[in-house]
Amino acid sequence: MEDAPTLVSGWAWLPSNILDLIIEKLIPISDYIRFSAVCKHWQSVTLHRNKQRLKSCHKQIPMLIIPTIDGSCERRGLYSVTQGKTCSFELNVYYSKRFCGSSHGWLACVDENLVVTLLNPFTRRTISLPPVPKSTCRSTVAYRCDYYINKVVLSADPSFLPNDYEVLVIYDGYGKQVAHFKSGDDAWTSIDQVIGFDDVIYYKGQFLGVSLGGSVFSMNVSRDQTTKPHVSLLLTIVSKVMLLSVTLFI
Repeated sequence: MEDAPTLVSGWAWLPSNILDLIIEKLIPISDYIRFSAVCKHWQSVTLHRNKQRLKSCHKQIPMLIIPTIDGSCERRGLYSVTQGKTCSFELNVYYSKRFCGSSHGWLACVDENLVVTLLNPFTRRTISLPPVPKSTCRSTVAYRCDYYINKVVLSADPSFLPNDYEVLVIYDGYGKQVAHFKSGDDAWTSIDQVIGFDDVIYYKGQFLGVSLGGSVFSMNVSRDQTTKPHVSLLLTIVSKVMLLSVTLFI
């Protein structure tokens, strides 16, 4: 009888190197969260293995953010498409801001002042970016912030590369405005073009956008301040299904 408490505490205090081996095998984020909920010691080990957890997130199929069963205005649920069910845990995410993109495990949301905030729903870390420039082609009262920003995409995970990630945004409701942001910048850099984009991704070191007509363009941006950002045509009239297939395999 005296050995029972020792056995229980022994599970809670497994050596960190053993727990690390277990963590390396975890892919679904649901398994990772359940692992960290076992006890304070296991939770502390997972906090020290944040990078491993984030790498695991990138290997799994994305999940859907859905309203909670109780209709909470402070939390949202997660739905697994592969398992066809709602996860047993919930996330604390913004309800006062509109989501306008997800990339590398981060959510991008925008407020009424067009300030973009990057949110990691699992670590709860946030990064505030400068306000997106208002379109020069439209009246300042002609847009609604709910639909003004079409999409935000990242080049890398800020958790891994806090000083070397880039952000691209297509906006004005019709995607005819494009702006680029580099970590450390004070403002967005507008990319001159009159095409109008329906979607944008980051693939093999460059931002790619598909136009409303179906053509694929590269957004050419450089760390060299003397090189002006510009758009180049890559493919004409390509099916949007093809671009979607590229996105799923990134």
